[in-house]
Amino acid sequence: MSSQPDLSAYTVFSVMRAVGPPDAPFEGVLARGPGGGMAYLVDRERLEDWPAWRLPPHAHVLAPLDIIRRRDGHDILLPALADRLDRLLSRRGGSSVPLSDGEALTVAVSVLRGLQIAHGEQVDGETASWWVTAEGMPVLVYGPGDGSAVRASADILSTLADGASDEGFAEVLAQSAAAVVEPRTLVRDIERWEDALFAAVQPEPLATDIVGPTGRRARAHAADPLPVDRDAHRRPWWSALAFATDAVLGDAASDLVHRTKAQLARRSGGRVRPVLLAAGLAAVVLVVGLSWPDGGEPDQASGVEVDEPTPVPSESSAEPQVDAAAEDAAAALVRLLDARAGCSDAACRAAAQEDAAQDLPAGAIDAPARTVTLLDDFGGLAVLRVDAPDLRSQLVTVVVTPAGWRIRDAFDVADPPP
Repeated sequence: MSSQPDLSAYTVFSVMRAVGPPDAPFEGVLARGPGGGMAYLVDRERLEDWPAWRLPPHAHVLAPLDIIRRRDGHDILLPALADRLDRLLSRRGGSSVPLSDGEALTVAVSVLRGLQIAHGEQVDGETASWWVTAEGMPVLVYGPGDGSAVRASADILSTLADGASDEGFAEVLAQSAAAVVEPRTLVRDIERWEDALFAAVQPEPLATDIVGPTGRRARAHAADPLPVDRDAHRRPWWSALAFATDAVLGDAASDLVHRTKAQLARRSGGRVRPVLLAAGLAAVVLVVGLSWPDGGEPDQASGVEVDEPTPVPSESSAEPQVDAAAEDAAAALVRLLDARAGCSDAACRAAAQEDAAQDLPAGAIDAPARTVTLLDDFGGLAVLRVDAPDLRSQLVTVVVTPAGWRIRDAFDVADPPP
């Protein structure tokens, strides 16, 4: 690196170490924020003409999350990065645990959606390369690289196609690699490509490091060079999720959406539009209170305006409603949770759960004071978040049955479905 940063200039962040090429795209520092999560800070002056300035924060494209004031200047706040994606794929290809088709699907969808954003903002021809965040999320990074965003994306998809074990999946990857060289066509047909990819395999989290001799894989968080904060779950939800630790909720929601989408597709035999919630949720949680003092309440987020889902307060319902067409999913879940609260046997739970014998994990869904937020509705199947004071938030799926809405499953946000 050409110069070392003045580490004493940071007041809110706890600087861990300086980073720079080839281990990071730009010279900067890795630091912990007030919420305990990792951040990548780059001097604003280094990125004066950065194409990503015109991009909104997005799960699949590296863009400014906020501007952080130092005593001697300003830094751009970015998610912490683990490695270049092409290096990671090469390392996995030569290891005893090659990339699985499920992991390849996760990467491929990120590449397609990142390039879709780039094309929409007219920066797909700019020089860029693909990296992976410390949470295992592939992101398109403008600046360093050997070619355009289009070329980098096509190369990644070609590499995935070469390593895929399922023939049909490999063919779809190869076709999508050829398609991305015409971004306008890609954007028009992206739903078709995603449907074909999801139809072939089930998504899996991307492992960013491998423990060699045993062949056992270390999942995405192993890429973080710093110790994991074991007490993060005891903080308020907004504190634990800020500063690039949105992966807990974002990845859980994303995995849950992909899983329920696949379930619905199998049940209906039809074509279901894939929706990735991680991007929208990341934009919400990463920009909230990025300059809080320790122990303080978050201020209004600045720099990015995000439309959050509308919460629905929980209220008891005197009469059960079974007309799914006349009842939205959030109101239905409120009613179902209230009905389930007084149950002590499967016969009673049958009025609230699709599978009355299933034991749902205890948590926010059992709290008398709770808030239900609709994350996405597929039509007949919806994903919602349930929050309650001092309890871990939970993600819940509800589905329309002949008897009306029923709870299909629930997961803690720190325990996404496999």
